[in-house]
Amino acid sequence: MKNKRLFYFLITIFSFLFLGVGYATVTGIGMTITGSAEAIVPSDFDVIFTQVVEQSVSNTSSSVSASITDDHTATFTITGVEGYSDTATVRYIIKNDSTSSSANFNINITNSNTTYFDVTSVLTNAAYNTNIVTLNPQETAVLTVNTKVIKVATDSNKSATITVVINAVES
Repeated sequence: MKNKRLFYFLITIFSFLFLGVGYATVTGIGMTITGSAEAIVPSDFDVIFTQVVEQSVSNTSSSVSASITDDHTATFTITGVEGYSDTATVRYIIKNDSTSSSANFNINITNSNTTYFDVTSVLTNAAYNTNIVTLNPQETAVLTVNTKVIKVATDSNKSATITVVINAVES
């Protein structure tokens, strides 16, 4: 007798549950959740260029001039390039200036003369010389930007201005 009552009781509960869910589904009654969320970025979060550590060219008649324009932008100009496969290399130190947050970042490079120059970059951990994507708090990295002549100029020496911009997000 007890088992029969329990069985009927459970059938009744499940019936009401299915009726309620079925009614909500058929009538399209939605559930609204209200509230707010806030993401707080630490006030000291910043990934910055700190210095130019190397400027070199493969051809002695060429020259490269590098500078840091602001904390997030660096530029360099290559002039006097003559031969196919001539290269210029610039190395920058980048630092995660945050005391508590790691940083993921993109490096956007623009080349003013894509007809004659190809630009590549590699970001390595300053201490271990390994490729990285995330920079821990107070850690530095070396950004190496290589420029190579891909087409010989027949009319005159060519030049290019390369702009490097860091866009960082907290990780």
